[in-house]
Amino acid sequence: MKMLNFVVCDDIRNEMGGKHSIMGVYGNSIEFSVTPEKKDQWPKTMRTGFFITIQPEDSDREKDLKSFSLKMDYNGKIEGIAQGGFNLKDIPTSQIVNLAILHNNFSFKEPGEIKFSLDFSDAKKDVVETLAPDYILKIMERISQ
Repeated sequence: MKMLNFVVCDDIRNEMGGKHSIMGVYGNSIEFSVTPEKKDQWPKTMRTGFFITIQPEDSDREKDLKSFSLKMDYNGKIEGIAQGGFNLKDIPTSQIVNLAILHNNFSFKEPGEIKFSLDFSDAKKDVVETLAPDYILKIMERISQ
């Protein structure tokens, strides 16, 4: 299985025809604009979306994957973000899979760096495969007047 895209954004909307609209796409950082008196006041919460595109390979169908779990390594602390059902046998061969995950109150606890990983588990809840984008999201503050 390959991860083709990993996008962090403000919002994901489902459109007619199976399309998605992705709003407010972040590059490699999220900068919170704060006044001097609000500096270093964490956590900061906001609506955050994760749009992930994966491409299964034929050999992946034999793994009997049943669920996925999106995790983050936030300054060395591993936390779960989202989880859900995933049955690769229901997906036609050679079709890509889009996971659109929207978190209404995502909590950024402190400045630093976040790395992401996506675990796929079987019916016994054993992790069978892990995909990790080559992507680091930096969290910081910018002082505004």
